[in-house]
Amino acid sequence: MTPTAPNAQSSTSRRSASRGASRVEKRRATGRCVDDDELALFLEGTASRDEERGIKDHLDACSSCRQVVALGSSEASVSGERHDTRRIAPPPVPGQLVAGTYRVERVLGVGGMGIVVAARHLRLGTKVALKMMHDALVSDAHAVLRFEREARTTARLSGAHTAEVFAVGTLETGAPFIAMECLEGRDLARVLASQGPLPFDAAMSHVLGACHAIAEAHALGIVHRDLKPANIVLARAHGRERIKVIDFGLAKTPEDREDGALAARGLLGSPHHMPPEQIRSPNDVDGRADIWALGACLHELVTGQPPFVAPNVNLLCARVLGESVAPLRQLRPEAPPSLERIVSTCLQRDPDDRFQRVGELMEALGESAARPT
Repeated sequence: MTPTAPNAQSSTSRRSASRGASRVEKRRATGRCVDDDELALFLEGTASRDEERGIKDHLDACSSCRQVVALGSSEASVSGERHDTRRIAPPPVPGQLVAGTYRVERVLGVGGMGIVVAARHLRLGTKVALKMMHDALVSDAHAVLRFEREARTTARLSGAHTAEVFAVGTLETGAPFIAMECLEGRDLARVLASQGPLPFDAAMSHVLGACHAIAEAHALGIVHRDLKPANIVLARAHGRERIKVIDFGLAKTPEDREDGALAARGLLGSPHHMPPEQIRSPNDVDGRADIWALGACLHELVTGQPPFVAPNVNLLCARVLGESVAPLRQLRPEAPPSLERIVSTCLQRDPDDRFQRVGELMEALGESAARPT
């Protein structure tokens, strides 16, 4: 009988079993948290019995590690906030008057935290995008604080690559809203869905535009924490196209260190574009987390898929925590080596091995675009 070649899972299981017992003993002796490799094996379901038992014992006592493991129970948890969507009221309809000032024209999008509509200012006639929190969430003090923080954070960003904030206010129901620049165009997730992988120069140009917005944010101590193609908009205005980064609702700001009420509760962000350190502890990330996310966006724009894919959130996070990203040219062989190096540098598991500043990434993108070899 021809022996069956061992698959990846059985190989991983044997590797786990050989070191499981010693890891459990060491962790019990030092009281430390489980590391990324252990969590990856646990999430995959390939940890040895001794290691699985030791990790479960640790999870009983460690809320931080519990958050990482619990995120696989529902994809709804990836936003960091979990609410009963059955309580969300119907969206405003075209023609409806909002806050006595804005006439709704159409719904732009609906999410778990709120809704965005295009509206017209009655007196000025200007078009705005209104982002409104769901009425059902007004009683959640943490959600309201985070929404208000988003308004203040976005208003501090005055560069050409972020949406301008015009006003903030409160609806008749008590729910807060933000009136901001209404962007005409499509986010890059929709561009990918309709066009497939982008030309290399276009992908690098779009990410470079996003870098301008993130560089401004980082200079103010703001970490976006939720960069993904859906939050990067290719906007049109006055016959020109320009990249705009949107949705700073999950951003980490300098004020977060002073206000414990706004500490992240659970996972914040989108696992497909999230670095290992953000999965483990979203409150402890710095600007290098956004650099990973920008690299993940660039990878997706040129290959059509994020760096890691998996059939469920548990396995996805296990792969981010425990695996390295495959070389870009395995998926797109004609990619310039310089582009592959840029993506690889962004997606290093250790933040110290990535570009340390957005400016470094911008320089590398500029050099690659000028000499794509």
